[in-house]
Amino acid sequence: MEEALARRATRHARARRYRKAAVALSMLANRTGEPRHYARLGAMWLAAGRSIEAILAFRQALYRHRRAGADARAQTVARIIARVEPGHTRAAA
Repeated sequence: MEEALARRATRHARARRYRKAAVALSMLANRTGEPRHYARLGAMWLAAGRSIEAILAFRQALYRHRRAGADARAQTVARIIARVEPGHTRAAA
């Protein structure tokens, strides 16, 4: 099921149907709980022009990367959040 959702998201993203891709990625992220899926979901929401949803997905990716001990990936996601969210500081991440 996870592979089908990932393929669906990729297919929609290639066709520039970013909202539909984000819906598929949301289902995938909720199903697997993997931080990379939340980060990809954030990117899709950004592409769809939905910055609030993107920030929420990126924050979830940040939290899950930190819990997994992937500090370098967490720092990368924190930098993305800093670019997207005005007033965000690294100390708050």
